[in-house]
Amino acid sequence: MGDKYEVIGKLGEGGFGIVNKAKDKETGGFVAVKKQLEYNSEQGIPPRILREIGLLNLLSNPITLFVSMASNI
Repeated sequence: MGDKYEVIGKLGEGGFGIVNKAKDKETGGFVAVKKQLEYNSEQGIPPRILREIGLLNLLSNPITLFVSMASNI
């Protein structure tokens, strides 16, 4: 997944996309990388994805994920 992450394997999939386990090449840490289902990137990121990112960033709990970046890969 670009120059930043090395995909290790698939963790799961659902109605919005696929989640892969990946290794951050810079830090060596493991991350979950969610690849959304295809959308028209010319129209920008769909509102449902922006809502999900916003909600995840509101959570503050050691067992919940946080969004460290969002981009078109």
